[in-house]
Amino acid sequence: MAQDIESNEAAVSIVPGPGKALVITAIVILLVAGYIAIAMAFGIAAFYAGFLLLWYWASVDKLNFQAGPRIALGAFLGVGTAWVLQYATLGNQTALAIAVLLFIALSLYLLTLEILPQIINPAYTLFLTVACAPMLQTHERFPDVIYAMLLGCVYFGVIVWGVSKLPAASSN
Repeated sequence: MAQDIESNEAAVSIVPGPGKALVITAIVILLVAGYIAIAMAFGIAAFYAGFLLLWYWASVDKLNFQAGPRIALGAFLGVGTAWVLQYATLGNQTALAIAVLLFIALSLYLLTLEILPQIINPAYTLFLTVACAPMLQTHERFPDVIYAMLLGCVYFGVIVWGVSKLPAASSN
């Protein structure tokens, strides 16, 4: 992990000029509109889940295509854990709720030791935290969240893969 921090510090940030930034912004707006249009066509209302996945991928892993599967696995496990917790608490399943809370404690321990980083990772904790918000726990339909995340993985994954194949992206 220390090596990752050192390599991040050594990375040079390239800031585009105002014209290029405007073009990038316009392209991103069109891509986001496309995601929303597809989600609406499929009746998926939990847009935020796909956007949260994209935000994490772009902010933390700089849209590195190879990081996508790890991010997705952690995110789905985080939402799945929250979903089981919702089922347990709303269904008065005390033993199950305690088991889920123990699993969360174990996952935090594993995260600290960097054991099972492909599934127990910062994406897991982010999605677990968001999906455990009281408003989502009491009112969210978790299948919608899963569908939005699946759509986000496919839609944004294809875009990131395509961009990674561009000659300019390969040379960086």
